[in-house]
Amino acid sequence: MIDFTQIPEVPMRRHLPIFILSVLLALVACDDEVKVVGSCGDSFIDPGESCDGLELGGATCASLGHYNVQGTLRCSSQCAFDLTECGPRCGDENVDVDYDEECDGPNMHGQSCQTMGYTGGTLGCTDGCRFDTVGCTSVCGNDLRETGETCDDGGEIDGDGCDGACQIEEGWTCDDGTPNVCTSSCGDGLRTPVEACDTDDLGGATCADLGFYEGAPTCSETCEIDFSGCSGSCGDGQVQGIFGEFCDGDDLNGATCADLGFYTGTPACLDCSLVDGTCEGSCGDGIEQPAHEFCDASIVYLCAEEGWPLGGSVTCALDCQDWQALDCATAVEVHGAQEHTCARLSDGTARCWGYNNYGKLGVNSTQMDWLTPEPVVNLSNVASLTTGTYHTCAVLTDGTARCWGYNSDGQLGLASSANQIQPAVVPSVTGM
Repeated sequence: MIDFTQIPEVPMRRHLPIFILSVLLALVACDDEVKVVGSCGDSFIDPGESCDGLELGGATCASLGHYNVQGTLRCSSQCAFDLTECGPRCGDENVDVDYDEECDGPNMHGQSCQTMGYTGGTLGCTDGCRFDTVGCTSVCGNDLRETGETCDDGGEIDGDGCDGACQIEEGWTCDDGTPNVCTSSCGDGLRTPVEACDTDDLGGATCADLGFYEGAPTCSETCEIDFSGCSGSCGDGQVQGIFGEFCDGDDLNGATCADLGFYTGTPACLDCSLVDGTCEGSCGDGIEQPAHEFCDASIVYLCAEEGWPLGGSVTCALDCQDWQALDCATAVEVHGAQEHTCARLSDGTARCWGYNNYGKLGVNSTQMDWLTPEPVVNLSNVASLTTGTYHTCAVLTDGTARCWGYNSDGQLGLASSANQIQPAVVPSVTGM
C-alpha cells in the first residue's frame, strides 16, 4: 500500500497525475476472494476451514459420529479434520460389521428382501445403519415362514396354532418344518380348541354332563376330561330317590303295576322312571274287566242294557267301582185307552204299546201288536199327552200339538180324514 505521508511536499498541480495513478493501482490490487490457504495456520477458523491448528471448534471423534470415541481428532495442514485415529462411522458407506453395522447408506452388504426371508420388495438402510424392511413384502399362508412371521402352516385361519397373520397362537408350539406343523401345548393352562381341557380349565365341563349326580371332573395329562371323580347316575343299578329316580335297571324299588294304575303284569324301568312294561288292564281303558271293576269310566252304558228299559244312558264313576250318574228315562205320565196305552217319559219322549190298528201307537208302522213300549217317532219335548179310542194326541213344551191314529171323522184336526201312523202337526193350535 502507498504511504502518502512520505511523499515530499510539492505543488499539488504538479503531482496530481501521479496521485490519480496511485489510487487506480490501489483499487486494482483489491480482491474479493477469501485467502483460505494464505490464512490457514493462524489458529483462527476462517470460512471454508474445519479447523485451524489446535483450534477444532469443539469437535471430537465422538461428536462427528465415529466409533473410536477415545481417538484423538487432529487438524491437518490444510485446516481439514484429520480422522485417522477416529476410526469408521455410520454414514461412510462402508459396512463396519465390527461395529454391528448391517448396512451403510446404499451399501446393503449383499443383502436384499429375498435374502432376509421376504417374498419381495426393496430393502432399505436406516440412519443407524440397520436394515429397514418396511419396503419388503411377505405372503402369509404360502407354506414358507418368512421374516415377520413366526409360523406359516399354509392357511390363514385362527384356532389351528398359526393364526391368520402367521403368528403362533397362545397355547401352541410350531415346528421348523415347511409348512410349520403346530401342536397344542397340553399342560400350559391354556385350553385350545383341540383340547377338551387344560390343567384347571375344564371348559365348563361338569359331572352332570355325563349324567352323574355328584363329584367333580379333572383334566388328564393328555388334556382329556377325566370323569372318574364323578359318582351316582341313572344306570348304575342303584335307586337314588333323592335325585328323582323311581327305579334303576332291574331294581324296581318294589313297584308294581298297581302303582301305575294297572291290574296285572310287571312294570319296567326306562331312564330311571317306571313304565307300564307288561302291565295290562286299567280303569278307563274302555274294556270292562269284571274281576277288577264294576264298570269302565270310558264306556257309555245304555239304560236299556242295564235294566232301565225306557232309554237314556248311565255314567261310570272315575274309579270304575260304581255308577256315577243315572240319566235313564222314567215314566211321568201314563194314559190307557180301549186297546193301547201311552206314557210320557222324563226325557220328553213318549212310548206306546198294545193294538196298533190305524197307527194309533205312532211308531210309523202298520204292525198290529206291540207287546212292549215302543218310542213314538219324531216326537220330543212332550209336555203332556192323552189317548183316544183309536188315536193319540200330545202337547209339546212350545205349546203346539201333535196327533196320530184314526182320522175318518177328522178327529186329528189335520183338515183331512187320512189316518196317520206317526205324529202330525195340528195346524192353528198353539199356546196350549
